[in-house]
Amino acid sequence: MSGRGAVRPAPVRPGPVVLWGGAGSGRTTFLAALAAAAAQAHPPWQVTGRAEQAHEYALSADFTVRRKRFLRFRTDTVRVAFDLAVTDRPGADFTAPDDSCSGIVYFFDPTRSADDGAADAIAEAAGDGPVPHPLAVCVTKYDEPDILAEARAAGVLAVDDEGGTPTVPIDFAERFFDHLCDTGGRAAVREAIKRHFAPESVRYFTTSSIGFHHDPVRPVNVLEPLLWVKLGV
Repeated sequence: MSGRGAVRPAPVRPGPVVLWGGAGSGRTTFLAALAAAAAQAHPPWQVTGRAEQAHEYALSADFTVRRKRFLRFRTDTVRVAFDLAVTDRPGADFTAPDDSCSGIVYFFDPTRSADDGAADAIAEAAGDGPVPHPLAVCVTKYDEPDILAEARAAGVLAVDDEGGTPTVPIDFAERFFDHLCDTGGRAAVREAIKRHFAPESVRYFTTSSIGFHHDPVRPVNVLEPLLWVKLGV
């Protein structure tokens, strides 16, 4: 069916997306920022969630996007429904994602220099073979002054032409991650990712859930990791 107001499903990998990170890595703030990030996307997405699952540290999200078709100014609606699961309870150690998930969003917190257990958990998830899931590595909290200084030192900091927002272009996000691993004593995490994930299954993002303009909040790279993991876009 096509035409004004038509709804068509988008292809979605089965299983939940696991939001994976140590205590204080930013997962809760990321979830809170998701609706704002979706509303500010071009074109905008709409997000709804089922609050009754909150006690299980899981969120069921329904994403909807409307795109204008330039011929006759018709619009199509793409509806995507999938689950986001937080498997590690606040303050707990990492647990390895199981085979039922469709992808992993790993929250790499550059403000913590100690090993957060991610390297061991990645090895546990891999077992005797490579991890089969796509992995989005999110360098979180890059709005912190110290992390912005590291981005500048690594030569990866740019300015968004639209709003003047400091940003790390996606082509430089992996280089920034490598720089932070080298300067923050987290090389084991980098090596575990490179050893247990195929290069084409990993994409790097620099993420800020609060952004740089607090009224309204303008998250940076919050929606993008989910869309890449779930839809490959």
